Amino acid sequence: MKRGILFLAAILVLTTVRAQDWYKDASKRIDSLRKVNFTLQILDSTGQPVADSIRVDLFKHKFTFGVVMDPEYTPGSLAWDRATMYRYYNAGVAGNAFKWSGIEAQQGVLTYEGFDEMLQWCERVGWRIKGHTLLWNGHEGNYHEVPKWVQDLPTGEQVKEACKNRIIRDMTRYKGRVFEYDVMNEPSHTFYLTNRVGDSINWLAFKWARQADSTAELYVNDYNTIEWEEYGPFVRLVRKMLDNGAPVDGIGIQAHFGGSINTNDVKRRLDSLATLGLPMRITEFDMDVTAQKVTPLNQAIYYARMLRIAFSYPKITGFYFWGLIDGKVWRAGSGIFNVNKEPKPAADSVYNLIHKEWSTHEKGVTDTEGKFTFRGFLGDYHVFAKINGQWKEFRIPCDEKVKDSVIVLREQEGMTPRPRLVKGRVVAPRVVELKFDKKMADPSAQINNFEVFGRVKNPILSASLKEGDSTTIVLNLKNDLLYYHYVVAAYMKGDQKAADSSILDIFGATPLENMIPGIVSASTSDDGSQIIVRLNKNMDELGSNADSIKITVNNIPVSINSITFKDDSSSVLLITLAEPVKFGDKIYFSYKPGTWSSTEGIALPATGNVLVDNKVPNAISYENNASVQLFPNPVIDYCNIQLPNGNHELIIYNVLGKEMYRLSTSQNHLKLDMRKFEKGVYLVKIISNNPNRNVYNIKLNKQ
Repeated sequence: MKRGILFLAAILVLTTVRAQDWYKDASKRIDSLRKVNFTLQILDSTGQPVADSIRVDLFKHKFTFGVVMDPEYTPGSLAWDRATMYRYYNAGVAGNAFKWSGIEAQQGVLTYEGFDEMLQWCERVGWRIKGHTLLWNGHEGNYHEVPKWVQDLPTGEQVKEACKNRIIRDMTRYKGRVFEYDVMNEPSHTFYLTNRVGDSINWLAFKWARQADSTAELYVNDYNTIEWEEYGPFVRLVRKMLDNGAPVDGIGIQAHFGGSINTNDVKRRLDSLATLGLPMRITEFDMDVTAQKVTPLNQAIYYARMLRIAFSYPKITGFYFWGLIDGKVWRAGSGIFNVNKEPKPAADSVYNLIHKEWSTHEKGVTDTEGKFTFRGFLGDYHVFAKINGQWKEFRIPCDEKVKDSVIVLREQEGMTPRPRLVKGRVVAPRVVELKFDKKMADPSAQINNFEVFGRVKNPILSASLKEGDSTTIVLNLKNDLLYYHYVVAAYMKGDQKAADSSILDIFGATPLENMIPGIVSASTSDDGSQIIVRLNKNMDELGSNADSIKITVNNIPVSINSITFKDDSSSVLLITLAEPVKFGDKIYFSYKPGTWSSTEGIALPATGNVLVDNKVPNAISYENNASVQLFPNPVIDYCNIQLPNGNHELIIYNVLGKEMYRLSTSQNHLKLDMRKFEKGVYLVKIISNNPNRNVYNIKLNKQ
């Protein structure tokens, strides 16, 4: 018995080691699975080979990197979502609009508008959209899964006929436009249709689907097949479906994980699913981020890990994210953007893998036969070739069909290269510059087609070419942007042209470099003689702008002796006061509009009143006094504050001095909910209403 236990333990250790080695070799597998050697040949208009410069850029992966979508019933309501999806992904899946309850919640009342809108958008930008889901085995009484009118049908035969009609009617409607469907959803976990119709509904559904559209890919979709040890019943069911003639084209793996992703477990479960011999897709990936207290950094690590597992697994052909932005996701915190539309670390890990590490950008010179060979990811490419001194652009698919042949590109088939966005900048609170790789035509008629977003869409009042630089389009905005705003620009439709009449390609939500200078923090010196102001940019000499700076102490303007830069940094301003401030004084810094600018030439906007952190100590250093404790610091969710006996007033200020929270209390212990606070540094001021009126100033870092 002991030998048997030791043998099993040895097998388990060996399996774990092999799985770990398997993950370490992901990059090698990706190179073998997802990349191919391609050969291009460039011919001029007479059919002669061209020996000259060439560049190839992957435009879109063949592998599906998709995301769940919602319909945009109100024009512009989801403009940021769509523009951001386009930048990150290459395919969509309907969240609810295509479900039976989304199209026919009431018998015979068909509502296709939502799905049609998404389909039309996808077709316009060159995406495929998946129909999710034709049938959901479902639960009794759950009318989102199976419409109420279906559940009210008196006989199983009528339920079966309704299912058949749903599949044939809607697949026929979208034949030639929708190429992939989840035909049956969650058949190994939910059993309503099975109980009403019998097991045959699982294979009949696929036969009806194939009858309706012989070209569409048909998937069976379920959950907990790689998250937990529940793949066995699913594998057995799919085998039974295949044995009964179901034309199943692939396995849909929902992948709704908890608080972690174990590579060894996922690999082992994928191997079990792969025994079915069918292609597989990760169809609904997310994690239970908020409930499981997954940190932003760990979320980024796990998302990247799951992408690497999927992209390096031979049978997996696609990966769909089940959400984009917190507040609009099924599971709280699972978006790669926070509710303020700012990228979380997971956004960077996802983007860098798909569009940098797993992308192909090669340049060189064709040989005397006009040939150029490169190894690249399977997908659609933009090829730029110099022919007779002029650049031509070609757009071609590079897939397995052409990997062993020469792809011939003829001069007459090429086009004038389209302009491409090189970079974008916020150069003033209401001004954005977009620089392109060629001279542009007048953009004034395109102001409704360019889009600029901070937390909300910022209306564009005018668009023009930059004076003296026609490669740059200047957008003038309605609302101010500040130095700490995350800003993106997009161009998702329209007819903007370059000076040579080539048409600008659409581009998704592209981050802009925010050049606006601003005040990061302001504090006193320990002796109160100086105000130390830190800016986010190096600044030019203040010059005549000294009069634009004002310091108030307890609401009274005070005199300033001098304003200088700190010796080692022109981003740190030292303001020496005529009279030092004292402990407990309330101090504000402000700058009214002047001509002070950064070394990059961008003017400092007016600041309003910025609260100065008063660091002048009292006789006792209360911040270190054990009678007041604040933990944890940094904080993510909840902050505990231990107070001495008595009545206290607690005030929280943000870095700009804006009061964010106030509370009067006589409790000794407080538990503050910090989840609604944005990430950043805050000043927690505690005033004790005792005879000495002690004041405690504590910096709190919200992560």
